[in-house]
Amino acid sequence: MIRVEVAENDICRMVAYPAPTYVVGVHEREERAFIISVHGAMAEAMPSITTAHELTCDTLQRLWEEVRAFWQDRDMSRSASSFLD
Repeated sequence: MIRVEVAENDICRMVAYPAPTYVVGVHEREERAFIISVHGAMAEAMPSITTAHELTCDTLQRLWEEVRAFWQDRDMSRSASSFLD
């Protein structure tokens, strides 16, 4: 585990955000970073995160693929606006 300080309010805001959200913890002395997804029913402050998902070339590729897949499944075209001609 690596210590982080993410407030309950921030976790709730990330869960409510309609896009993938993550917390990255950095172990400064070792110059290593770790990532965890924030989603679903999470609603408590986050004092630490697991070190199971270190940011490496492989995990960055998986992160990119996960976020890309999320956005590929969305229709991002605007269907209406009150500021049209």
